[in-house]
Amino acid sequence: MPRKIKTTVNAIDANEDFMNKLAATIAISPFWNNFVNDIKYRNRFFHPPEFSEIIEMLFHCKKVIKKDLIFYRARQLNSSLYLDMQISVPELKRSGIGGVSPKNMKAPPEGISTPGRANPAGISYLYLASKPQIACAEIQPTLLDLISVGQFKINKKINVINLKDPQIPPSLTIDKYIFKEFITCVELAFSHPIRNKIDLEYAPSQYISAYAQSKKFDGIVYGSMNDTKHRSYNLVLFDPTLADLIESETKVYQLRRQKLVFQNFSVLSKDAVSASCDCPLAESEEIKKIHLKLSHLQKK
Repeated sequence: MPRKIKTTVNAIDANEDFMNKLAATIAISPFWNNFVNDIKYRNRFFHPPEFSEIIEMLFHCKKVIKKDLIFYRARQLNSSLYLDMQISVPELKRSGIGGVSPKNMKAPPEGISTPGRANPAGISYLYLASKPQIACAEIQPTLLDLISVGQFKINKKINVINLKDPQIPPSLTIDKYIFKEFITCVELAFSHPIRNKIDLEYAPSQYISAYAQSKKFDGIVYGSMNDTKHRSYNLVLFDPTLADLIESETKVYQLRRQKLVFQNFSVLSKDAVSASCDCPLAESEEIKKIHLKLSHLQKK
């Protein structure tokens, strides 16, 4: 009997929790949409007073990142960067690719950076990931693309906004479910892939980043759509000098396997189709040939 009572109570609690979350979703969706539309189409630089309370709550989601923690940045290699790669081929038995030069592995110089999730065009931020595979996945490579991955070390203790797993602030003055739903909306604005990479599409997340910077935060932590288990995260630093490139640790990876699964949303079922591109991991001889071809490109 006690077990049945406990199960019933848990079921009631779970249902109440679900209803609260549903109510929060219904409440926050028009709020978030209004915020996005206001930032995109009405006033890019200042939010209306009705958004102030919940926007300010973001700044209670603090996280300290310790000095000397390691992060990774990836750059997809193209023909213009092949000439910049550090390739050594004294003989086929001892060849190596060291990735692009430090100048091209670091954040782009001010004035020439393209718009990103957090930065408008011309303003340079440093985008990092907690794992090299997540850094590679974030740049959305295709099969057999070469990727240069640099290792960065945080050079001082920094304070960031934590969107990935924020703690409920003790001083919360609004419903906790609404607060959680709002954080989810903000994190999606940072983590969801955007094909049309223009300032207009990035405007909401760029606004939040600029506002966070004005509040003296050093950056923002957010999750990755490429890690369904949520074991890793992304970090954007407003000041690229807060992390130092470890030049000896720059490596080159190649995407060898890729599987895409497309679920049919036209019906309520798990009907799906998939496409798999699978190249076996390269043997030594194939890697040597790639090294040699790249070294010939640099000699032209």
